[in-house]
Amino acid sequence: MKFRMRFLDNNYQKYIGIVFRAKDLENYFMLEVVQNPAQNVNKCVVKPHVRYLGMWEGMSWDEIGDDYGSGWRKVSLKILNNKVILAVEGMRVYTWYLPTHVDINHIESGVKEKRNVSPAEEEFGAKVTDLPKIDFKNSFGMVGFRAYLDQGAEVKDLTIKSI
Repeated sequence: MKFRMRFLDNNYQKYIGIVFRAKDLENYFMLEVVQNPAQNVNKCVVKPHVRYLGMWEGMSWDEIGDDYGSGWRKVSLKILNNKVILAVEGMRVYTWYLPTHVDINHIESGVKEKRNVSPAEEEFGAKVTDLPKIDFKNSFGMVGFRAYLDQGAEVKDLTIKSI
């Protein structure tokens, strides 16, 4: 995926999500590119996300450069097997290896482990937690962009091709 992008004016937060390998609107990967995440910091960061069954697992911010500015920049996103490479003109190249499983907001799944314990210990028994496998990880899926409420950027000259 290649395109040119610029953030909207000061009436908007400078955020854009690049969605890829989307199974549907409830299941996809997203890289969020953000200018000034703390509002008084002139940095550009990337935050990877997994959307799974409509819930989010967000990873930590990774700085890719200083102030994005107001102009148009070339952006490319390549996915080679499970390696994601985001290149924003004038910024550091960002790499993310897609996770195999998801831990959405640390929601536990499974049932209490069956062990031979006393009734007093039963209350504190360990839970068996099976993290869900991301079934759309290896599929091509759909692509798109996301901006939430007062977030936004403009995109033009979009090209998408299979590698």
